[in-house]
Amino acid sequence: MSTRSNIRIQSGNRKFQIYRHWDGYPEGVVPDLQEFFAWNKGRNDDLSYTVANFFYFFKRSAEENEVEQRKEDEKIEEFTGPIWKNPTHLSGILTGYGIVEAQDPEPETWIEWFYVADLDGKTITCYEIGRTDPLACKHAELVFHSKHPLVAPEKKLLAGEEAVQ
Repeated sequence: MSTRSNIRIQSGNRKFQIYRHWDGYPEGVVPDLQEFFAWNKGRNDDLSYTVANFFYFFKRSAEENEVEQRKEDEKIEEFTGPIWKNPTHLSGILTGYGIVEAQDPEPETWIEWFYVADLDGKTITCYEIGRTDPLACKHAELVFHSKHPLVAPEKKLLAGEEAVQ
C-alpha cells in the first residue's frame, strides 16, 4: 500500500503543490526534502526553478534506482531490453510525483500526510491527515514544525557526488 502525501513549496504568496505517491511518512519525506534542498541550494531562492528542479531531482533518483535494480536481475533486462525505452519498467519515473492544485487538505482526502516547505522561513512543517475510519478523515492536525533547516548538514547527494558541508 502507498503512503500518499502532498508537498507544498512556497515563497511569499506564491505556492506550488506536489503529489508524492510513495513513502509519504515524515521519516522518508523530511530527509528527502532536506537532501533535495541541499542539492538545489543555488536556486532555493527562486520558487519556479526550485519546483522544476524538484521533479528533475526525484525523477533522476528514481531512474538511477531502476537502473540499479535491473543490473541485479540481468535476465529481466535481457528479456525486456533497455529500461529507458520500456515504460512498463519505469513506474517510478513516469508516476510517483505529480503537480496538484495548491490547496489545504480537505476533511475527506486521499492523502495521509501534508508538508509545507517554506523557502523564506527555511522550514518544513508536517501535518498528518487523521483517519477515524476508512471512509472519513478529519482536518489536518499539526504533527511537528520541524525547526529543522531545509538543508540537512553533510547529507549525501545523488550517487557518486560529494556530501554537502
